[in-house]
Amino acid sequence: IEQFRQAFEHTERSGSQYLHQRAAAFLASSLVAAGDPRAADTVLSRVLPANTPMHAMSQRQAWFARVELDLACDHPDAALQTIDRLIAATPRIDPPE
Repeated sequence: IEQFRQAFEHTERSGSQYLHQRAAAFLASSLVAAGDPRAADTVLSRVLPANTPMHAMSQRQAWFARVELDLACDHPDAALQTIDRLIAATPRIDPPE
């Protein structure tokens, strides 16, 4: 986790939103797996405002980390809504019927 935290801080200073979102996603997923959902939420809140699109790989990865967090916090409805939005935002994939 410490290496992911360092990467998160370094990418924030670099100014690369793409790399910063990717580092945040890795760090948040690791924090969820380690049983620290509050810290994961703090990380994701810094890079993933509610209006963040779901187009770039870094954005999608951060949203997936949010899904993991929602599931860990017993919010399956929020997780499912995010997954539905990810599917709908995926090019060339028809939404489920």
